[in-house]
Amino acid sequence: MNQPSPNSQPQPQQPLQGIPYRGTPPHGQQQPPNSPNGARGLAEYFRSGQRPGDAGGYLVLPMPLIQAMPPPWQQAMIQLLEQYGQNYGATMPERYHVQATESRPVSACDEAQLAAVGITADFDEQGDELVYTDPDGQTITNPDQRRIYVAVADPATQPSNATTQQHR
Repeated sequence: MNQPSPNSQPQPQQPLQGIPYRGTPPHGQQQPPNSPNGARGLAEYFRSGQRPGDAGGYLVLPMPLIQAMPPPWQQAMIQLLEQYGQNYGATMPERYHVQATESRPVSACDEAQLAAVGITADFDEQGDELVYTDPDGQTITNPDQRRIYVAVADPATQPSNATTQQHR
């Protein structure tokens, strides 16, 4: 194998051919199977069940976790992101705002969480039961079953998670 000299120019990255994962996957994870000609597309992948990073039409990849991937996977990710940027970068907004959330019943949320989605909570005329009203002014009759997304601290940004997730 030829070693590049210290004075040589870096070679441009070649487009990925086939499966981008090279090297040994982390303990407990399997090598992705070869799928000639991309037999399964991303739409099918995300339709087939809850997937990591699936944000309902967007893919969210927490930086601490992808930075904890094995170096060959990081290099493959860089190549894919560069290709993505070359093809679609001009159509992208300058920045996105991403917020970690979790689903909770309306009845389990505090006033600030309800206000964030436009729901109000007031006591009924007798003063003994909370009545929840949605942004359209409709009474929420099932606050124990109706769920909303509320902002939470992002678990992926905790330093211990990036290192422990690396080998799952």
